[in-house]
Amino acid sequence: MFNFEIPVFGVIVSALVLGESIFEWRNLVALVLVVAGIWLVTTRSGTVASASA
Repeated sequence: MFNFEIPVFGVIVSALVLGESIFEWRNLVALVLVVAGIWLVTTRSGTVASASA
């Protein structure tokens, strides 16, 4: 579970170290998309639909 949080904390720590602002609208939209992707991956039932070829 903690591996999915690496991109979020990586952006926050790198912005703090480099002195950049992370509270711009495009960064917040990107953060929402990353969190939504993490949520989708962790809440799926674990079954993978196989492609019939």
